[in-house]
This record gives sequence, structure tokens and C-alpha cells, in this order.
Amino acid sequence: MAICIPGTCGCPSSKCPCTCAKTFGPVDLRRVWRVGTSADYPPFEDYDLNGAIIGFDIDLIKIIAEKLRFVVDLNDMDFNSLFPALGVRYIDIIAAAVSETPDRLRFADFTIPYYESAMVLLYREEDPIVEDLDPPLSQLDFKIVAAQSGTTQEELLNAIKYGDGDEESPFNDPLAPKMLIYTHTSLPTIVSQMATQDIVEVRISPTEVVEGSIHATIMIDKVADGYVNRSKESPQVLLGRTSEYFLFESIETCSFALPLGSSLVKVINGIIAELQENGEIDRLIEKWFGGSSTD
Repeated sequence: MAICIPGTCGCPSSKCPCTCAKTFGPVDLRRVWRVGTSADYPPFEDYDLNGAIIGFDIDLIKIIAEKLRFVVDLNDMDFNSLFPALGVRYIDIIAAAVSETPDRLRFADFTIPYYESAMVLLYREEDPIVEDLDPPLSQLDFKIVAAQSGTTQEELLNAIKYGDGDEESPFNDPLAPKMLIYTHTSLPTIVSQMATQDIVEVRISPTEVVEGSIHATIMIDKVADGYVNRSKESPQVLLGRTSEYFLFESIETCSFALPLGSSLVKVINGIIAELQENGEIDRLIEKWFGGSSTD
């Protein structure tokens, strides 16, 4: 069952939006949807060999745009620039595996989740993270652990280091208070720095900087799997990752973000639900991740 937006479906019904049409008709080239993404997060968004932005999120947003009769204009930028760009309407929607958080809800509205996965730590096989220690996260003390800046992964590292004050959370109290957190705008840069053991700087006070190499990097499991598999192709530096249980099954949900008060949120929610029901999202998951939403 299709959903339409008032004034876009050509329906004569006075009760538009309606469900009378099976399609939205041909794409209107005058209706451009400026989509913000951060194309350094494969397989969600990345560049192919021809310089085109591809990925799971990109395929999904193009399907949704086609149903809404929008033309997609992809805008690649640093992840931590996406929400400021949305706030000033430089872009119309964020498609970058973003999660809804209380802080982000002050600046954006979110669709229902279209995918979820677990957060994990990526590490070098020659310096692995041991999962059966008790307590397990204490081994991160005095180690540099990295995250892409502006992400929920960075927020989770802060919860591990400082505690989140939530009595129902496994991170209520600090679990690795001596851990050093390093951030960078580019996840591929972080992974490269970790693999080659480049020296990075971590500021621990306004006047004090600590230097060292990255021990581990936090990301979601499907992204980590890609780095692990690619490392096997050039095994000078083999990478591994923790299980989904190591970080207490911390789940990352992926949604699209739109400007506050956007009337499109409800419409896109309906399309996402339709694509989940008819198996189209599962087909994209199989294409990009080799599994399904029920795995």
C-alpha cells in the first residue's frame, strides 16, 4: 500500500494524503532531495572505484526517494558536520547510519529504525583484547581507544570511562576510568593509524597531552567485519574484533534524521515499514551484509 504527500500524488481526493495509488508516478526532476552522508563507513556508505557513493544506506534512501518522486543529491561530509548542516538546512535528510539520542533529538527528528547491530572493538591480532577477563573492560585502562568523532561510539567510550549515571545501565559506574579516548573525523584514518601503530596525541587536560598508539577502535559489527576481512587480503597486519557481548550487547540502531517538525518523518516511516514487510530491506541486507534482519 503506497502513501502519498499532499500535492505530490496527483490524486483528486479531498482526503489526500491517500492510499489510492500504487506508485507516486514518474520522478519529478525539479524535486531535489539533498541527502547528507559520510562516505567513509562501508558497507553503509563508501565510494566505489568510479568515485560514486554507494552502500546500504544509499540504496535504501534512493528507494525511498523514488517512492516520494524526489531526485537524490548526495552530499559527502565529515560525520560531525552532518547535524549542523541539517540544522541550517544545507541538507534535507541524513543517511549515515545515525542513531537517535536525547541530545540529537534537540536538533532533529528521526524515522523508525531500519537496521540495528552491536557495537564492538576492532584490534590488531598481535595485541588482542581478552574477553574472559573479570572485569573485562579494566584491560582498557592506560590504553588508547579510538572512535570517530561525533558518533554514538564516542558517547559509549565516554560512558565506559566516566560512567553514565544510569542505575539500570551496565555503564552506571566507570569501568575503565584510566582509558585514554582518541577521536578523529575519519574512521578509515583511525583504523590505518591503529594498524600501523602511528603515534597519536590524546589531550587529557588543557595543558597536558599524552602520546601513544591506538590499542582498539570502537564501531558497529558489520563495519568491523569489513576491516577484518580486508586485513586477511594483506596479512601483514591482521585485525580482529570482540564479540557482540563484550560491550554488554550495546545495540546501535540506524535511522534517517530530518529537520525538527518535518512532515516527511511519518511518511518515510510508512515506507520503511512497507519495505520491511515486503522483504526489500532484507534483500538490501543480504546484498551488503550477507545476512538478514532476523539473523
